Amino acid sequence: MQVHDRYNWDGDKSTNIGPFNIKDAELQKFHRKGLAQEYDVNGTSDEITVTIDPDDPAATVPPAGDDRDGSRGDPGRSRG
Repeated sequence: MQVHDRYNWDGDKSTNIGPFNIKDAELQKFHRKGLAQEYDVNGTSDEITVTIDPDDPAATVPPAGDDRDGSRGDPGRSRG
């Protein structure tokens, strides 16, 4: 697996951290004040195999084809 993502502060997105919903617009404020910065995440791993049981209600299967929405949870969104 290879990973590349640029962490930047898209004002229209947010993420849940524990019980809190953190909006990127709030992080943008830290960036403008010099207290936060954009950064890149890069990495690789050895090949792994994962078997997902589609009958398991806890299993999550990525959407296929045109069902992708480009959000953080979308495994097919552009990372460039």
